[in-house]
Amino acid sequence: MTTNLQIISDLRLMMENQQPIEMLNTYKGAPFVCKGYLAGVYGDHAQVRTDGAEIVLLQRDRHTKVLGSDFFEPFSAQVLSVDLLQGLADLYNFSYLGVKLGERMLARVEPKAPLPVNILIGKDQTAAELADISMIGAGLRVLPDQYTPALKPGAIIHIATELPTGAVSARGTILSAVRARGQYRFSLRFAPEPHFRGVLFRYLVNRRREIEAELIEEFHRARNAVA
Repeated sequence: MTTNLQIISDLRLMMENQQPIEMLNTYKGAPFVCKGYLAGVYGDHAQVRTDGAEIVLLQRDRHTKVLGSDFFEPFSAQVLSVDLLQGLADLYNFSYLGVKLGERMLARVEPKAPLPVNILIGKDQTAAELADISMIGAGLRVLPDQYTPALKPGAIIHIATELPTGAVSARGTILSAVRARGQYRFSLRFAPEPHFRGVLFRYLVNRRREIEAELIEEFHRARNAVA
């Protein structure tokens, strides 16, 4: 893919004006923004300097999404290399996203340990596992022996699960269904009801705090491995 020359021009302008660059990646379902400054723009590559632990996500994912501003649109970039000791990342192969990043910034987390979920669809029940959850929806994993054709996009289901902070029961609509790695993955959109909104919010806050600590641990392990 040809590098977008307008993005390169924007990056040079950001560097000249010492504007910060914000790179979005996810870790265990939660969004993290790696903040830094451009150290150089060389041809179709850009070097970013950062002192944030989130740089380890650039090394892991090998791609990132750069948040836009009033002056330029959000775009994606591939990560050529990362120097954890120096806090440097080399980005290239830029392209405009053409989508909004609003939902990617929502507090969505993956559970620390598998959490069973009971699904009620019509008069039938089946079992699932919580893949991730936010205030507006959840991701569910269903094994083939628990799958039913009634679980399809547009279907209305009820789910019930027990979070560390309390019970959650919600009605929602299946947005998507994908089969991968021997299981089914469903995306569910729901409107949290007042009786469990507080339970869910406390869980998201607590789990996000745990994930932040886990990210810092992974960063230090990665740095020690190359030191």
